[in-house]
Amino acid sequence: MAQANKTLTEAQFATVCCNILHKALIETPRTTSKRVFRELDAGTRVMLTRLKMEDDSMTRIDLTLSTDAFRGTLNYSTFRDALQILLSRFRDHLTAEKPLPALRALDEAGEPTLERRLYGITAPIVSGAEINVMMLGVDPHPSEAIVLLELMFVDPQQFAQSESASSASSSS
Repeated sequence: MAQANKTLTEAQFATVCCNILHKALIETPRTTSKRVFRELDAGTRVMLTRLKMEDDSMTRIDLTLSTDAFRGTLNYSTFRDALQILLSRFRDHLTAEKPLPALRALDEAGEPTLERRLYGITAPIVSGAEINVMMLGVDPHPSEAIVLLELMFVDPQQFAQSESASSASSSS
């Protein structure tokens, strides 16, 4: 898989990932999408598809969902809404041809890895009185033809502007 990834730009790879998520969770019938959500919410790793590569090899695409930082009660509708916002923001960013922000995971030595990344595109959503933020991480397996897509809710406080920074910028 590592060799196949080298032929795609970051934007092309993100586009493929978003298209797979859209096809698997938005375009599918609601009952199918809801079943996948229930599996993800239960902590199960779900296989979404197998992609045929240029060299005729097959790459499996899996999906997980991290809800540790989700505030409130997560249901299917909130999940789907957050995913639609995320995919829309990716589409807007990619069609504007802006550089795609990608944060790289660090290895044991503290150096950025070449493969595992967290895209810097956020999908804020209000659930009840709480704000939640969904992001997409990607983790290609180092030796097998498997790519793990990681949808995750992250702590929204890290995106909130502090009161002092807010008042300082408004008084300028």
